[in-house]
Amino acid sequence: MAKQNTRAGKLRVRYYLQAHDGTETDRGQRDNSEDNWDTEATIWGSLETLSGSELELAQKLFAEATHRVEIRYRSGVTPQHRLTTKQDGRVLHIGHVADPEHRHRRLLLMCKEER
Repeated sequence: MAKQNTRAGKLRVRYYLQAHDGTETDRGQRDNSEDNWDTEATIWGSLETLSGSELELAQKLFAEATHRVEIRYRSGVTPQHRLTTKQDGRVLHIGHVADPEHRHRRLLLMCKEER
């Protein structure tokens, strides 16, 4: 099996990994307004829009997957987090986190872009 390293040149998008602060609306639902997310880290990653068969495969893991983000391995990343970018203002909600080789080298994040 070929060794797959995440090359730094591939990780060109700066993301802010954010966690929700637990604030709820009056109805007990999570309040997703911008003020209720705390930035835990600044990380670099790649962004790939899914299409065709890739989209079909990704949606088996996370029904609403639209993008795949690859980052260097970081413990504690869960679907409770989201990624934001300063460059274009994207907000990506993480639906599934995978450590493909189980070697703690990289993570693949299946995400849905907030519109």
